[in-house]
Amino acid sequence: MMHVFGSWLICSSKEIASRIVFHNNPNLRCRCVNLEGDILDPSGLLTGGYVDHDNLILKRYETFTSI
Repeated sequence: MMHVFGSWLICSSKEIASRIVFHNNPNLRCRCVNLEGDILDPSGLLTGGYVDHDNLILKRYETFTSI
């Protein structure tokens, strides 16, 4: 598993990911990503957020090909 995922864990929610990342146990120091795409890092970095669903490339391609 460490070979495939390295120091990353995939979590089902942001709350679970933040519990793992910011746990006081130094053996649990790993980066987590949740199913929405938010990335939590033990160094304090939190990335992710807004996605413009009206401007997705596959939706634009679909409207382009249906014309």
